[in-house]
Amino acid sequence: MNREINLIDVLNILIRNRWLIFKIIFFTTLFSLFLSLIWPKTYKSSIQFFPPPRQQSGITGIFSNLLQPMVSTSELNQEALMVILNSRTVKEQVIDKFNYREIYNSDIPEFLIKQMESNIIISDIREGGFGFNPLIAVEFSFIDKDPKRAADVCKFYIEKVDSILKSLNTERVLKTKNIVETRYLENIAKLNEAEMKLQNFQKMNGIFEIESQTKTIINTMAEIKSKIIQLEIQLDIMKKVASAENYEILNIITEKNAYEKKYQEFYRKSDSLLTDDIFHSIDEMPRLSREYAQLYRDVVIQNKIYEYIYPQYEQMKMQVKIQAQGVQILDPAQIP
Repeated sequence: MNREINLIDVLNILIRNRWLIFKIIFFTTLFSLFLSLIWPKTYKSSIQFFPPPRQQSGITGIFSNLLQPMVSTSELNQEALMVILNSRTVKEQVIDKFNYREIYNSDIPEFLIKQMESNIIISDIREGGFGFNPLIAVEFSFIDKDPKRAADVCKFYIEKVDSILKSLNTERVLKTKNIVETRYLENIAKLNEAEMKLQNFQKMNGIFEIESQTKTIINTMAEIKSKIIQLEIQLDIMKKVASAENYEILNIITEKNAYEKKYQEFYRKSDSLLTDDIFHSIDEMPRLSREYAQLYRDVVIQNKIYEYIYPQYEQMKMQVKIQAQGVQILDPAQIP
């Protein structure tokens, strides 16, 4: 059964209880005003920034055509940023810098960290879409009773995060650069030696003509040897950041062993492609022709390795400089 509401009756009730309603409103307002006067004031300062730009070169770009990279520089820049922002290390540096032990009146590390975390707000802005969405920008906010200190903490916090991020990125790229540089210098030395030997042989014995079938074999061997070097470099990089039992390392070792076996098979002429009568074994050629073919083979192999490793070495040198880029401030922290 529906009950009809008589507006006149409601109005009469309000009029009869007008002083009670007035008292409730008055004392609620007075109490709220009192709380606002005695409640400790806090201030929030915020800073908005972009993470370091994604690198199209770097480890991923350099090895994209030949290696499956185990580390992406862009992932390190983008996603490691959130880890660093929430790291205990940065919070401890803030506590020491601004003497929060005295402010929070405690020397207990866990209590200080908890208090610090309660005053930190981190908001990440990501691309739209489904699944994993890349990071676009970050807003970092800090709450404090002192407005100037709130802004100073924001600035200091992001400076420390930026410094750690740059250091990690540079360290990772330098490790890769050193590995590539070592192989590059080895290649230059071996290439110079192979070219010198071939040149001396030609001065003493004249220039021989390599059969097209033999050139095919040598070029194939050079391609295989270059691939072995590529896998060795990738393996050296992987071992810097992963354990020996890592499945990717084991896969690379397996692939490298397969190429080395193939290379030895070509070298000994035991591979099925070289058992056909259309190919002639290097070992069956006259002595001088065989020696020339071996010297020629060494030069071709080292040149093939050089074609791969020199561009990578130059890109790694460039990448070290690129890693100097840090976060890009959009809205700096202001005193609230």
